[in-house]
Amino acid sequence: MHFNIRLQRQGDGTWSGWIAEDLALKVSGPTQGIVLRKVKAEVLQSLARRIEAGDLEQESVFQFYQSVVGNRHAL
Repeated sequence: MHFNIRLQRQGDGTWSGWIAEDLALKVSGPTQGIVLRKVKAEVLQSLARRIEAGDLEQESVFQFYQSVVGNRHAL
């Protein structure tokens, strides 16, 4: 299972992060690292709920891909 994490620096200097496959999952925070950890934690919690409910087969491999979007010079 693959997840594409998108990170974007906002105009006020904070960061937003989301999963490209699930636009409902969006978090924000003061640093890129904090947002990255929050996004990964939210995904894993969501997957755990789905597995418990029987809505998702257990898989042995989960992969995260990270990208930063936006103006390169603003980073």
